[in-house]
Amino acid sequence: MGEVQLDVYSFGIMIKGCCEANDLIRALEVLALLEEVGLSPIVVIYTTLIDGCCKNGHIDRAKELFFKIPDLRRYQFKQRCLRLLLLPDKLHQLNLRDAKWKLLVSRK
Repeated sequence: MGEVQLDVYSFGIMIKGCCEANDLIRALEVLALLEEVGLSPIVVIYTTLIDGCCKNGHIDRAKELFFKIPDLRRYQFKQRCLRLLLLPDKLHQLNLRDAKWKLLVSRK
């Protein structure tokens, strides 16, 4: 019997499970392992982690992950992700010092 080859979707499932179990540390470890084996996270992995960070009060880490999403110029898509992920009561927790972050949050 052969080895199971993990792909980016397998890692995404593990990350989602960790986030749902409120085990953000393990979710971030799985992200690091994904990158270590030479895979690149897809947008859904980032949004899952951002959601997990926000739900656990790690807003700064959520911002870091948000800016790691490839092609930041697609701000309209990212803004939609942000609005879906962050409940309105979470938005006031963000320290919006970063000009890019302010732009992304304020665009309609």
